[in-house]
Amino acid sequence: MHARHTSCCYCRNGKVMSKFLNDPQVSRGKKSAISSTPLIDATFGGHEGIVNILLTDFRVNPNAFTDCGRTAIMWAVKCEHEAIVRILLADSRVDRNRP
Repeated sequence: MHARHTSCCYCRNGKVMSKFLNDPQVSRGKKSAISSTPLIDATFGGHEGIVNILLTDFRVNPNAFTDCGRTAIMWAVKCEHEAIVRILLADSRVDRNRP
């Protein structure tokens, strides 16, 4: 595993992700070396199911940003992941006004 990404970057199976997130030793908000989070990695990769699972966890901060200042919604727009943009906008915690 590359140290620049979180473990979620490599998980594409919703059932595995759910089990992973239920482990008390797993940090849902821990950032990688480039300040990426599991939600940002899943968004960047276009993994809608994983994004949905992560957003059900209140410990996940949907407004966290990477070293370059991008949030999950910014990555979703940049990568043209329209479904993920809709998913993120449906979450009331997402800051739609961050420059």
